[in-house]
Amino acid sequence: MNTGKNRYNCSVIDLHRRRIVSSVNGDHINSQLAIQAVSEAILQQQPDAGLILHSDQGSQFASREFITYCQEHLIQQSMSRAGCPYDNAVMERYFNTLKYECVYQYEFHTKEKWMRLSIPLLLNTIIK
Repeated sequence: MNTGKNRYNCSVIDLHRRRIVSSVNGDHINSQLAIQAVSEAILQQQPDAGLILHSDQGSQFASREFITYCQEHLIQQSMSRAGCPYDNAVMERYFNTLKYECVYQYEFHTKEKWMRLSIPLLLNTIIK
């Protein structure tokens, strides 16, 4: 944002359909942001039992709070190997697209403008 403050995004991609099913923005990247993104995805998609959630090894995904959330919702966690972005290539590609087609194209002066303009773009993104 133009205010000099960072905004963080946590998104969930359905790898079968190659679509964004949840995208949440916040002031901090933490377990609460990750839980909010996964909760929104579960609420909207209502997946069958046995959901596998793949992520990088970020502290938000490795936190006790997030691990407990996954266990309580019978979500099997899968994580990339340390220092290997290729394990998470689809998400890396998505964030690259997000930056070039949204973040670098528009100026966001407020959180509200970021939310109003970016979320529709994010949720209509097809991952190639």
